Order: sequence, then C-alpha cells, then structure tokens
Amino acid sequence: MEIGLVEILIAAIVLLVVLGILYVLLQSEGEGELLELAVELID
Repeated sequence: MEIGLVEILIAAIVLLVVLGILYVLLQSEGEGELLELAVELID
C-alpha cells in the first residue's frame, strides 16, 4: 500500500494547522502557555 497524494496533502494541512495554532499561542500567551499546551498534546 503506497502513500498517495491524498495522505501527503492531509499531513501537510495538519502540519500547517498545528504550526499556525502554536504561532498564534506564542504571540498571544507566551512560551509558558505554549509549553503547557505542547505537554498536553503529547500526553
């Protein structure tokens, strides 16, 4: 089962969304909140 363009597109969109959310949080809340959110996402 090969990786199709759809999977690559979905992965790219998800990555962009995550980076966008992290960027907004970094701009508005600061690094402390960002680190807490990252820990929550990992766990």
